[in-house]
Amino acid sequence: MLPLTLIVAAAAITIPAVAIVRNEPSRAACDKVASPRGSVGKLANSLRPGQTLCLRAGLYRHNVKVKRGGRPGAPTTIRSFPGERATVRGRLYVTNSANHVVVRRLFLDGRNRARLPSPTVNGNNVVFRDNDVTTRHTTICFLLGSDEYGRARRTVIERNRIHDCGELPPTNHHHGIYVEASDGARITDNWIYDNADRGVQLFPDAQRTYVARNVIDGILARQRQIKNFSSRYENTPFIRSFATTSRTSSSTAPATSRGATACGARVMPATRRSHRRSRSRYRRTS
Repeated sequence: MLPLTLIVAAAAITIPAVAIVRNEPSRAACDKVASPRGSVGKLANSLRPGQTLCLRAGLYRHNVKVKRGGRPGAPTTIRSFPGERATVRGRLYVTNSANHVVVRRLFLDGRNRARLPSPTVNGNNVVFRDNDVTTRHTTICFLLGSDEYGRARRTVIERNRIHDCGELPPTNHHHGIYVEASDGARITDNWIYDNADRGVQLFPDAQRTYVARNVIDGILARQRQIKNFSSRYENTPFIRSFATTSRTSSSTAPATSRGATACGARVMPATRRSHRRSRSRYRRTS
């Protein structure tokens, strides 16, 4: 069966107001509840494996550093209170000591004074599902992994809206999802739109990344929607099934590169030198 290339016009595309959510849990699913005056980070780090922290509706104005997680089959979960939607304004950072963490049904406004990427993921088995993610054009949104602060393994980014990420005017370094040092990430069923540079960036060491069924639209720079800069081609990620457009460049045709495949987005190799400067700027602080 041949791959399907779907090209959509920017004027015709409709972005849903919120992600589709199934099987919404009851209030009994909340083990701990936070109010906007509470500390999300403190409560999140007090969760035991399998427990859920629910945030009541409102605005939480602080950075959140998650240092503890769950275990296989019993992740810790941070989510909005059932039937409500909470907004976290600040940097969300999942450290390399926090594995098996789920973040879902939140508005994540990653604006922070240091202009560091948000969410930043250095833990393993971290899931982002049904969130609205932005940095209001101040910095990168998702950053997965770091050689210095910890590789991100088996990250799942699913059914999110990821938009208005990256500084303007475009710099060629600010993307919706930046997969830097990662193994086995899955990026599926997201709406990724109106970002400064690429929707998804795979550089320099994104191994076995699976990207499928996303709509990537309205990239503001003259960029391809996805680029693969992976320096280890024996495990080059593969990419499938994109609906992509760009505001200032023509839609791309299916292409392959060193074993990577793409539909609607060109996969292009490059050297480390071209992005060494931008990587050094966005080193994470502990």
